[in-house]
Amino acid sequence: LTVDNGVSGGVGTAQDPYIIEGWEISGPNETCIVINQTWKFIIIRNLTLTRGNGSGAGILLQDVSNCTISDITTDMQGPCLVARRCSNLGVENVTSVGGPFTIEFSKNVVMLGLKFRPSTEWGIMTPIWVVESEYVTVSLCDVISPMSSSTAILVQDSNWVEVDNNTITDSYRGIQLTADEGTI
Repeated sequence: LTVDNGVSGGVGTAQDPYIIEGWEISGPNETCIVINQTWKFIIIRNLTLTRGNGSGAGILLQDVSNCTISDITTDMQGPCLVARRCSNLGVENVTSVGGPFTIEFSKNVVMLGLKFRPSTEWGIMTPIWVVESEYVTVSLCDVISPMSSSTAILVQDSNWVEVDNNTITDSYRGIQLTADEGTI
């Protein structure tokens, strides 16, 4: 994480986190922001991310801890956010047109005030998807489902997940809980 990579301040500590802010990133196919294997403290905020067709994400976090994402707008055909094997993650006030929020194999994640709007170009079946994760909160989100046969929030094979005070519109299944084995 350096100035050459878009960091505008900070040293990565809890008292002085790295800051990535104020960017407008657009591209045809690739992921806009990728952060891998760090436990440094990071704040990603005040961004606009757009992409054409392709499967790259707006933000891809893999093996990242201590990251806060806020006040971001995305318009893309790939995922807005993919967080894989992350911990201590906060996602707040992020608006996505077209791209889903996906949390996989993660823990201690709070998602507040997310907004999902469908894209006319890409039919996402599940706007918010929590997979094999624990201690996750999804609250105060506003989801307009892209298809009448879709699930707005899917929690799959996860433990200690709180889903509350969300607004879901035009969805076949508002919230779906699934497990391969055990009790939900």
